[in-house]
Order: sequence, then structure tokens, then C-alpha cells
Amino acid sequence: DADIAIWDPGVTRTLTHDLIRDGADYTPYEGIEITGWPVLTMLRGKTVVREGEVVGQKGRGQHLAREKSPFAVRREPGTA
Repeated sequence: DADIAIWDPGVTRTLTHDLIRDGADYTPYEGIEITGWPVLTMLRGKTVVREGEVVGQKGRGQHLAREKSPFAVRREPGTA
């Protein structure tokens, strides 16, 4: 398995809904300027995103079930 993202730390972007590909119809980060952006993303050794364009085969992702984190606990109101 070879999942990797190649990052350009010098790229500056202003986030927009169209720029973020997350399946939602909005982003709370709209208009925020960031520095650093992925230029290549690989999933299991295959390129899936190159220079912001999805080039990989649809449906290659897999859900990996994990145990519940001990930090994800319900707290009673008024406790820290």
C-alpha cells in the first residue's frame, strides 16, 4: 500500500467551494487564504489527483474501520 501526497509549501491559495473536493455543497473555509497545497496524491501506488485534477479511477477508496478513540468520550454538561 502506498498512499502519499506531494506538497508544495510555497503555493498560496484562497479556498473556495469549487476548489475543495469533499462532496459537500459548501465549505466553512470559503475565502481563507492558505499557504501550501498538494500537487500530487497517490492511493495504493496509483496517481489519483495531479495538479488539482482528479485523474484516478472512481471508486478506488475503501473504508477502513477503526476502534473508537479513547478521546471520543461523552462528557457530562459542566465538566471539562
